[in-house]
Amino acid sequence: MVVRPVEIVTGLDKIGKLFGVGRNTVRAWAQVEDSPIRLVEGKYMAEKAELWEWVKENTGAGDTSVC
Repeated sequence: MVVRPVEIVTGLDKIGKLFGVGRNTVRAWAQVEDSPIRLVEGKYMAEKAELWEWVKENTGAGDTSVC
């Protein structure tokens, strides 16, 4: 079992900056059914490692294949 630190990222701007996308993209990701981004008391938040895995699986980010 691998133990990793939990890092919660809060806010559209911080999440967007972390992944190089805009606020509207983060809002759109949050609307996807299995998204790890949650709206809690008016703030968007997500666990960083879980969100990174979700982004790789759902957007093709991290794809190293050459076309």
